[in-house]
Amino acid sequence: MGKSDVLATAVTLAALGGIIIGGIAPSASGQAETPPAGVVKTVPGSTLFRQYCASCHGDSGKGDGAVAPHLRVRPTDLTKFTQQNKGTFPADRLAGVIDGRNVARTHGRSDMPVWGDAFMKSSEGGDEETVKVRIRELVKYIESIQERPPSGGASHDTRPIG
Repeated sequence: MGKSDVLATAVTLAALGGIIIGGIAPSASGQAETPPAGVVKTVPGSTLFRQYCASCHGDSGKGDGAVAPHLRVRPTDLTKFTQQNKGTFPADRLAGVIDGRNVARTHGRSDMPVWGDAFMKSSEGGDEETVKVRIRELVKYIESIQERPPSGGASHDTRPIG
């Protein structure tokens, strides 16, 4: 295992540790708040991004996070998806990549963690609906940081993944 493999593993473990330790936020009384049964606790996409994505993708999403120079493959610039897709934000495809559980890895392995599995194992009681909500919030945040094409009119891509 090379130096970059060790660092990539450490980054992944640190991110997963944030899921397990970061878990449920304490309330004003200092007690952890657990949502009632059947209610999914929503966490803002910006918070999820800072907690799980910024170390690699950077605070701005441009792929310039603190650990980016130590990875084998530079993290993707997340601000260019709309430009790269002719003014259309690929929300469903991005959700599939973030989830990672159903993405065919035809071009080798990905250094990005499989966040669907990680969110499922989180201390917040990650059932399937919670995972979907967290990924949807991340996708909405990433859409909000897009560099808009000069023509301006970006639309929302609702095509199914596959």
